[in-house]
Amino acid sequence: MATITPTTHTLKDGRQLTLRSGIPTDAEAEQILKVVHTILAENTYTLVTAEELTIPVEQEKEWIKAHLEHPHHLLLVAELEGQIVGSIDFTNGVHQRIAHTGEFGMGVAKAYRGLGVGQALLVELMAWAKSSPMIKKINLCVHHTNTKAIAMYEKHGFVKEGLRTKDLKYSDTEYVDTVLMGLWLDTTFQG
Repeated sequence: MATITPTTHTLKDGRQLTLRSGIPTDAEAEQILKVVHTILAENTYTLVTAEELTIPVEQEKEWIKAHLEHPHHLLLVAELEGQIVGSIDFTNGVHQRIAHTGEFGMGVAKAYRGLGVGQALLVELMAWAKSSPMIKKINLCVHHTNTKAIAMYEKHGFVKEGLRTKDLKYSDTEYVDTVLMGLWLDTTFQG
């Protein structure tokens, strides 16, 4: 099972943030869906639009459960004053030759950005991945216009590995490039 012991982090405004594994209950699934919908509605840095998010609570519960049961997948939620304000999820490759790598998606509600929530989620994910005998590399994709996120990833050792030009379409005349970034965790490998 991929879970963490809950941890507490002090945000820049002094409030205490709890990071923990997601739990597959109706209330938790509803709260996660609500915050994801909020993030999608207020953010241009997402792949999915708020209108496209039509996941029923039961399906979200199954997704949470699948992350808990898989040893190389992880779902963390950021909880502040009893409310989920962000999350990060990691999934490793399904085939033998890419099982040592994985990608994550992260979102923080706009009202809580700039306080250290995203950084806390990322650091916790990195610690979990480093403790895994399977995971050697963390990959991500980020919009080239999301300079704050890119700076945070670089601060934590991620490097730019590629660029997919005009990868996302916002309108018939507006396209955005996707930056591919990665972090190699296995420091014993010198290849």
